[in-house]
This record gives sequence, structure tokens and C-alpha cells, in this order.
Amino acid sequence: MPQPPPGAAPQPAARGRDPFGLGAPAPAAAAQPAISIEDSLPDQGDAEEISLDIATPTPAPVAARPATAPAPAADGGEALLREALSKASREVIEKIAWEVVPQLAETIIREELERLIKDRETQH
Repeated sequence: MPQPPPGAAPQPAARGRDPFGLGAPAPAAAAQPAISIEDSLPDQGDAEEISLDIATPTPAPVAARPATAPAPAADGGEALLREALSKASREVIEKIAWEVVPQLAETIIREELERLIKDRETQH
């Protein structure tokens, strides 16, 4: 069988299942322990916290109001519970998405490439 000149593109029949040299899909990564950012931060000790808010002019005080204890939430703290649950749920969903989406995207891209290659080979 004659060999193509050096640098020539391989014939479609010579291509294997992996024409782009991507190799087999990566196996599912073993569960790795979650790393908490707070665990890796240095001890803040006497560090001063700096506000990143843009300074706005402070309005002149109107009249001194007597200090009163904050009234208990009318809903019994349900709003705080909803907020905490929402934050925890968001964190879990983001963690799962960062684990699943890249693998899913790789699978979809591989399948689309295979389909395009098959379509191209049937046209020639």
C-alpha cells in the first residue's frame, strides 16, 4: 500500500476512533475531600478589616431616638432560616455543578465530534 507523502493529511480510513488525539474520556475522578478556603488562610491575628464599600456622605443626624431592643421577627425568624437554607443550597449546587458540568461538556463535545466525522466520511 503506498504511503502518503510526509506532512499529508491522513486518509479517513486511516483515522481511528480518536482523530484528534484526545484519548479515551477521563475516568470519573475519585471523590476528593473538599478544601475549605478558610482552612488555608493564615491566622488574621490583629489584622484590621478594611471596607471595600465606596464612601458616601453621611447625612446629618436628625434627632436622637431612644434605643429600643429590636422587635422579634413577625414570621418567627423564618426569613433568616430561608436565607441560611438558600445559601447552603446554593453552595451545594455550585459544588455539584463544578464536578459534573466539565465531564458532561467533554462527553457532549466528543459525541458531536464523532457525529461530524461520520457525516464528513459519508459525504466523501
